[in-house]
Amino acid sequence: MKKFLTTLLTVVLLTAFAAGASAQRTISGLMVSSEDGEPVIGASVTVSETQLKKAGSTARVLGAVTDIDGNFELRTSEKNPVL
Repeated sequence: MKKFLTTLLTVVLLTAFAAGASAQRTISGLMVSSEDGEPVIGASVTVSETQLKKAGSTARVLGAVTDIDGNFELRTSEKNPVL
């Protein structure tokens, strides 16, 4: 019984660690023009390619496009992504 509980605890902890290690972050924002403060429609927002390479990512590009109101949202596992 003790061995079973130890094994169960180990599996639970490893599962929790794996889930936390691969946790996705959602980054959202609003892009506006510095000239007139209007939303920028269709702008590309990407995570720095250099940062992706350092993290060992196989993705060539990770990013999003702003909508009609200038809003964007992207998901990444980077802790401190540089956009």
